[in-house]
Amino acid sequence: MAASAITPHPERGDLRDVARRAVLQAANMMNTRSSRFVGNAEPPLDEIMGDPMVRHLMDRDGVAEASLRDLIDQIRGRLG
Repeated sequence: MAASAITPHPERGDLRDVARRAVLQAANMMNTRSSRFVGNAEPPLDEIMGDPMVRHLMDRDGVAEASLRDLIDQIRGRLG
């Protein structure tokens, strides 16, 4: 059997490195405003809600934007 580049059980730190590299590669490939949110910074909620993949998942799961925003506001209230 040929050697695989994928480790069957990578350590947690290894997963973070792999994920970080994947995010950096994706950000470099995308020529959009989101590339500035690589690392620990977070994009604004409106940008997240406008992301096509997020919209697709919300539609698939039957999540209304108004309901999700209400939930986020409730959680913000509890945390603040």
